[in-house]
Amino acid sequence: MACRDMEKSINTFNQIREESQNSNIELLELDLASSKSIRIFVKTLQKKEIEISTLINNAGILCNRYEKTLDGFELTIGVNYIGQYLLTRLLLPMISKGSGRIINTSSIMYRFGRVDTDFFQCKKTKYHGFQAYADSKLALLLFTLELSEQLEHEGITANSADPGIVDTNMLTMHQWYDPLTDLFLRPFIKKEDQGANTSTYLATDSRLKDVTGKYFVNSRDREIPKWVIQHPHRKALWQETESVLQL
Repeated sequence: MACRDMEKSINTFNQIREESQNSNIELLELDLASSKSIRIFVKTLQKKEIEISTLINNAGILCNRYEKTLDGFELTIGVNYIGQYLLTRLLLPMISKGSGRIINTSSIMYRFGRVDTDFFQCKKTKYHGFQAYADSKLALLLFTLELSEQLEHEGITANSADPGIVDTNMLTMHQWYDPLTDLFLRPFIKKEDQGANTSTYLATDSRLKDVTGKYFVNSRDREIPKWVIQHPHRKALWQETESVLQL
């Protein structure tokens, strides 16, 4: 278990160990808003000589005001895309060749995202939290598509899982409309366990061992629009991300 807040995570950690009767579960600190934390986490796994069968990138935030990561990136893009990109790239040598799976958590919001030459220069004066979130999800989807192509010869798959709208704290924006959201929206959206179904399906179903570069919603393959597949900045985004992360 890779978690940012160790104190908040310990109860869930203990619950999983108890319900699964599996003592071979570890809780490690990982803050995707910090490249230092990511590199320390990866080095810890390397020292343990762990082989990774499945990597599920599930972290996601939605900010209501402009903030930066410890490395100077806008926080939403930093966590939802840059941090997950760095983590995945550093872990690639440890992922099982011939059977490894990478699952990136996506969102229908990618349809409203923009990825261009100014992607990494998110401006405080023009900041909008929902736009930053959409941009990060489009970037993550483009990364998934590119990753699936580059890893195909190694037998490692990369797919996107859209959990839908899930009843989590991400829906809380600390705005006047939060009580209305709780009243009218939360009763009709997915519970946390339902939100995990698609990622679990992609991680465990044996029929998907060779499926890669796909977008899944409710455990079903959904067509990715041509404008995403043929996005003019798709390959450039990979190169620019490699550059800013000095990989």
